[in-house]
Amino acid sequence: MNLTQSFEEFEAAYKAKTFIAPQEGFTGKQASPVLRNKRIEKALKDFWYFDRTYFPANAHRQGYSKPGILHKALHKTSMTPGIHWHLAHRNLAKSAYGLKLVMWHLLRGQVIWGMLCEDLRKARLMMKAIKFSMYSNPRLTSDFETKIVTDNEDMLVIQSGTTSKQMIVLPFSLDRNPRGSSVSMDRPDGIFFDDIETSTSSFTAEALEKRLGKLVEALKSLRTGGTMFGVGNNLDPDCLANKLILEKEKGISRDHVHVYPWPDWSGAKTEIVPYKGSVWKAAYPARSESEMRTMRAIVDDVEQSQAQCKPVKASGIIFPKSLYDEYEVLPADACGPAYVDPNLALKGKG
Repeated sequence: MNLTQSFEEFEAAYKAKTFIAPQEGFTGKQASPVLRNKRIEKALKDFWYFDRTYFPANAHRQGYSKPGILHKALHKTSMTPGIHWHLAHRNLAKSAYGLKLVMWHLLRGQVIWGMLCEDLRKARLMMKAIKFSMYSNPRLTSDFETKIVTDNEDMLVIQSGTTSKQMIVLPFSLDRNPRGSSVSMDRPDGIFFDDIETSTSSFTAEALEKRLGKLVEALKSLRTGGTMFGVGNNLDPDCLANKLILEKEKGISRDHVHVYPWPDWSGAKTEIVPYKGSVWKAAYPARSESEMRTMRAIVDDVEQSQAQCKPVKASGIIFPKSLYDEYEVLPADACGPAYVDPNLALKGKG
């Protein structure tokens, strides 16, 4: 199997798991030129109207819940100059809303956007997800008359007959920076970043400074007033996300760099965490942290610390502390390998 085949298979798997399900286009009165023009005019002004019109509830493969405070913050920061990094746990639709916001900005005139990840392959997959949504969504294609002009690993170009604009999406990684990647003499309008830190990333001080430096360098590659907004997980006490959050809690700020922790459950509304209770009440209507943990199917204390944006080190990989127990008498159904120190007798313990 060559690299191209491997990537195509990976892309096909990604498409199968995409957040958008097949849906029908507009029919009957809704397809009339008058209603179509009204719909387009309103959609280009109002993201939330755009979202519910072109990505209705029945279009989401894994179910739908009304957007919460996290998604509204993503919307706001996608239009605010600087670097905006939202840290939250899995299954909160943060990547999905990020991609929909990029599509909205493209259609309304910010025609060059970048996808930035730690791994270039993931950035390319995000680019492909935008292509899949904008080209295969009959509501979008009929209203905005979208068609693919260029589609390769380094660039996606989509033409809109409605807005008469060509929209360009470019993939970047931390090793393939946007600097010097201007298109047709124009710099990118914005960048959406996702997974710039993972569990396999290096968390040395040198690696963290390099990672932050790459983000700042990417911001400088944008047009004046450009925006970088992104999502990720606060997954380790030594990761860059956690370092920036701790600095924020101490009142330390960095020019143009803003971090937003979104714990699953907040005991009180604060200056840093602007809500009390569940981070997404429509999807997880929990009444306590323990109930939220159950709804989120979190059984490990380390994962729970990540979900709360207060990560702790794992106590072990094979034998984590959460699985540790002691017995005077072994249970009758105990089954598993056992190890006994062969030098116990020499230590006076056997």
